[in-house]
Amino acid sequence: MKVFERSAEVPKVIFAGPPNSGKTTLFNLMSGQSAKTVNYPGSTVEFNKGYFERAGGEKVLLVDIPGIVSLNAVSLDEEVAVEEIFSINDKSPHIILSVVDASQFSRHMLPALQLIDAGFEVIIVLTMDDILRSRGYESDDKKLSELIGCKTVKIKNSLKDINILRGEVENSLAKNKIPEAKPEKKRFTPVEIKASYTLAEELEKKVIIKTEPDAPVKKKKENSLTRSLDSFFLHRFWGFIFFLMIMSFSFASVFWFASPAMDLIDNLFSGLAGIVRDSFGSSIATDLLADGIIGGSGAVMIFVPQIFVLFMILGILEDSGYLARGAAIIDKPLSMIGLNGRSFVPMLSGFACAIPAIMASRTIPNKKERLLTIFILPLMTCSARLPVFVLLIAFLFPVGDSYIKGLTLSAIYLTGITGSFIISAISSRIAGKYMKIEKSSFILELPVYRKPGMKYILKNSGRSTWAYIRKAGPLIIIFSMIIWFLTNFPRTDDGMNPVPYDESYAADIGHIIEPVMEPAGLDWRVGVALVSSVAAREIFVSSLAVMFNVSEDNEKDLLLNMKNARLKDGSPLFTTATIAGLIIFFLFALQCISTVAVAWRETGSIMFAFSQVVIFTGLALGMMIATVQLLRLAGIN
Repeated sequence: MKVFERSAEVPKVIFAGPPNSGKTTLFNLMSGQSAKTVNYPGSTVEFNKGYFERAGGEKVLLVDIPGIVSLNAVSLDEEVAVEEIFSINDKSPHIILSVVDASQFSRHMLPALQLIDAGFEVIIVLTMDDILRSRGYESDDKKLSELIGCKTVKIKNSLKDINILRGEVENSLAKNKIPEAKPEKKRFTPVEIKASYTLAEELEKKVIIKTEPDAPVKKKKENSLTRSLDSFFLHRFWGFIFFLMIMSFSFASVFWFASPAMDLIDNLFSGLAGIVRDSFGSSIATDLLADGIIGGSGAVMIFVPQIFVLFMILGILEDSGYLARGAAIIDKPLSMIGLNGRSFVPMLSGFACAIPAIMASRTIPNKKERLLTIFILPLMTCSARLPVFVLLIAFLFPVGDSYIKGLTLSAIYLTGITGSFIISAISSRIAGKYMKIEKSSFILELPVYRKPGMKYILKNSGRSTWAYIRKAGPLIIIFSMIIWFLTNFPRTDDGMNPVPYDESYAADIGHIIEPVMEPAGLDWRVGVALVSSVAAREIFVSSLAVMFNVSEDNEKDLLLNMKNARLKDGSPLFTTATIAGLIIFFLFALQCISTVAVAWRETGSIMFAFSQVVIFTGLALGMMIATVQLLRLAGIN
């Protein structure tokens, strides 16, 4: 866990503002390639941190905190953000860049006015100027600066205006070597907040000026697109249908766009393993490198393009403005299971990874809803499950249209969501008896639809995918080597060849858990793979690759080896029923040590995290066995 760096000698500039105000984009422009995500000390709240150099070469620390709508924090994310704002010391300059969406001026000015009132050195940055100008209006940054007595910079042209903003930061730093008075943390009263809103509305009348006579008409036309789209996307009936269609198309795209890159990676790892064998000949070290490390790692790396596409899709949904609509659509169904629309963003994030999703739940102020959200988040079909599901779907549909596979994947995701809803409804009723907490309300500001910024979406998707590789890669290599060792030892008397497969160390371990596998139509080999995937779900694929490549021709791919695998009685090991059972198992099982650790930290309760493991793993085993047996009774084998 990285620790957020502090220095009494490095000037610090904090980007503060409401969510969707453009502050993170502004931060990316200011920090360039130096930006990275770190954790706030003593918590798992993530910050973006970067630097830029002043004219004299001195570095300035840039910090992008979570969005705030007021200095009166109501969630854990906002509490830590406000704490960072007031972390000023007596030795380093401390400047706040208060980011204000000019198209939503009166609402976004509240935290800016509060920061000024608290005594900070504030530079107001007006963003979304293009949206304002498309309506026939313009913000007068000079007028605003005169009225409130602080520097104001309007962002119109990225490079030019960023340089202007950097200049203002340097000027403020030069004039503010040591803070004259340390701002004190305070909680604003309702009367003070109302007065600030009134002032913001008065400022808007003087600062937001009409540039064209037909401005009201242009604004109407600009808003008409959003209203027209919302008439479909937020429709009481069709909105939910469009929601399902967009999700289905998104998951089908995971197959469409990633296929060429997957073929390239497959050929790369296969060729690399062949080169190793040709170059070093037959030996234990060669087998370990070719089958254990390269083969096991390649079996999972082949799915990295699909993970990248998944992150990219989530970024597009958020940046386009549809993500907020999805939260509004799903609010009513969530309210029936003890949650509300605020849980949608963590749940959607859970499709990428449960760890940041659990962290995202800090924005939920209601304790009961937050704990319920964290409890069901492991049921979201995260990217770590994707390699497993893609492999199992490919077994069921070896030849077929990508859309069929996409629909199957969508059905899997929908099954996981439905299961989480049912479990949440049950848990909500149980928790309601012990947690007498008032039900919260859900108020959401819907941004206008806008063209996604693909440059930053691709950059963030690449960063998230690389973080996934760094997290999963070492585990995959280590466990691939362990599985290779267990399946290749002990050796024969001459030490050159492994003993028969069913006499290996892996077989000894597998036979212990085989009684649990038999009702699901599986054997000890799959049991070993399932046990190894406790560290991380994606290891299941590399474990199968290593285990089945040991007893089969190395030139055959994993799917072919699975099709040829047999039980003791000669019947196929992998069938439609057993594959369906494995899909159900991975839908519900909590097989991620990191997720358990984060849930423990976020809730402060080891029993909470332990109950998740026991409940979901037990449910997964029971559902897997029931699925296989019911399909066999229906004549599907």
